[in-house]
Amino acid sequence: MGKHSPKKDRKKDEKKEENDSSFKGFLKKRAPIYGLILTVFVIFLAAELTGGNIEDHLGTLSGPEGRALEILKSYDGPNDLGLKLVDALSDQIKTEYSDEKIFDHSDTKSSLVVELREGEKSIYDISWSFETYRETIDYVWIIDVNSEEVIPENSAAKRIVNIVDYYD
Repeated sequence: MGKHSPKKDRKKDEKKEENDSSFKGFLKKRAPIYGLILTVFVIFLAAELTGGNIEDHLGTLSGPEGRALEILKSYDGPNDLGLKLVDALSDQIKTEYSDEKIFDHSDTKSSLVVELREGEKSIYDISWSFETYRETIDYVWIIDVNSEEVIPENSAAKRIVNIVDYYD
């Protein structure tokens, strides 16, 4: 059969070790650069993925109050063209604070109140107060859960509903 030469095996092992060590050397020399690039990428990507948005401020609820809030968020006007109220609200706030990420700002706060209207079985009052370092804006809507009608109760809410209703 074939002879097995220990010299050939040794040369193959030496070449393999040489290739392995050159690759390790390559990585050792460049590891800080790759580490820095990866770190910067992760920082910016994580900040973008975890950044605040209007959904974080509006929150979620369960039960009938949650249903009323979902009707409000998904309201897309009489023309059904796809602009949802929550998107119009977000766009409006982002336009007013175009030079910064206002939803991530440490001074930005909001509060949401969803209450069943007294003496009614399916009508809810939804109040959302959005407070920034510059101003506080209150939005108030009336939601009829049965008909899924959204009625703005103040001028700020009416402006948003008009944007949705007349979107084309």
